Amino acid sequence: MANDKGITKPCAAYTVAAAQVKQVRDTLNGEVVIRDPENIDTHLPDPFPHLTEDDDKTARLARYRANAEFDEVVGNTGESLVGAMFRKRLTFEDIPAGLEYLVDDADGDGAGLEETAKSIALEQFGFNFVAGLAEFSDLASMDLDAKTLTRSKAREAGLRAFIKIYPREAVIDWNFRRINKTRQLDYIVLKEQDETRDAGDRFAVTKRDSYLVLYLDGEGVYTQIRYTVNQKTGGSWSDPFQPQMRGAKMKYIPLEFAIASPSLREDLPKKLGYLSGIASKVLARFRASGDYKECLWLNGAPMTSSSGWDTHAHEQYQKMTGLRHVPSGPGAHFMRPAGIEYEIHAWNAGQSAYADYLSRNEREIRALGGVFDTTDGDPETAKAAAIKHAEKTGVLAAVADSTEKMLNKLIMYCGMFQGIQAPADVVKIPRDFIQSKITPQERNAILNERDAGLYDDEEALKQLKQGGALVGEVDDLRERMNNTQNGGS
Repeated sequence: MANDKGITKPCAAYTVAAAQVKQVRDTLNGEVVIRDPENIDTHLPDPFPHLTEDDDKTARLARYRANAEFDEVVGNTGESLVGAMFRKRLTFEDIPAGLEYLVDDADGDGAGLEETAKSIALEQFGFNFVAGLAEFSDLASMDLDAKTLTRSKAREAGLRAFIKIYPREAVIDWNFRRINKTRQLDYIVLKEQDETRDAGDRFAVTKRDSYLVLYLDGEGVYTQIRYTVNQKTGGSWSDPFQPQMRGAKMKYIPLEFAIASPSLREDLPKKLGYLSGIASKVLARFRASGDYKECLWLNGAPMTSSSGWDTHAHEQYQKMTGLRHVPSGPGAHFMRPAGIEYEIHAWNAGQSAYADYLSRNEREIRALGGVFDTTDGDPETAKAAAIKHAEKTGVLAAVADSTEKMLNKLIMYCGMFQGIQAPADVVKIPRDFIQSKITPQERNAILNERDAGLYDDEEALKQLKQGGALVGEVDDLRERMNNTQNGGS
């Protein structure tokens, strides 16, 4: 097998956060992933390590995990935040001719700029950062010369620039250093995985890992090389490739990070995103729910017992049932030897520590901005509360800023690949994340204060407009009011 030169080994900053990254990813993907056999031991550990198979451990563990309730809070919250950020459609101002295709197909696989922006935002809400790389069709493989390539020839050949998004899990190693007095990326490893089907057997699927290495070589030239893992033949390295912009070598890596933490833009943060604290609370709730439901099962159903059992009687019982142990719990008959008393200890589920914990846990999740569908029976109220919390903590604004910045920089790179100059602010994300309306009581208070002479009609109109009680613009409303007062139409 070819030497991977350590490329496949993640750096320490990646490894320290890997378990929590997976935790957030699984909760975002929902209950079906949480309960997957590959994940359930991590998210809902076996609470009966002391039991053996003779103690009906398999059946008891299956019941315990089936009864535990998982709340889709993380996914609901993420969807609410993305929905708030893109409540109004993105605007694409002055996108240059020759790059319009990015609006409908930014990644080369059919995802447009708006869909790409939503993915970038969700990744930041969950994981704090995400990477985006501007790429161009490989001219060398098509026997084309970048220096003599015209736009018309590029269109005829189907050449184009595109944007590729890499989630946090894919960014396994990186390095920043100061180049020409500017701290910039000079090395990064991006892990990719693809699936191939055997030509002779369409049902045989092979998963293959590869590692795309982007770096500035000894002369500061942007270079790509790929290491591909093959379980049958061993790993292999591609030849180094140096992408060019209109025939010129590049002195930087056309990769951008969108980072939600404003104070950590000089390097990649170890901390995760806004949803990570909610994910931890939801999984703690999942485990407590399993324990609580097990206690309800053990204490909520009747159990019969009998006394006077001796060794001979128990031997007969073993022959009749095949059981070597004495069962206990709901639905079982507990056999007591002579002289042994049996007592059921009372347990009040409503006043238990479990019930108190689950109630407190829900309040804590709401305090973190989590969306529970049970908020006063109104899901919209829950979503609005989550959005307002995110607005208050500045998360929505920070994610909108970094998403805009990343996409605009990548669009600029795409234009440079094709000899097109793109403006610095093609993509605009509206900042009015939530449409809130003041209550009728608040409207009356504004009008009463206007009538009391605390402020004039114009100020009252502005406050009503700001509170969402008016649809028209204040200047138009004021003009219509003046026309009405003056007898105009």
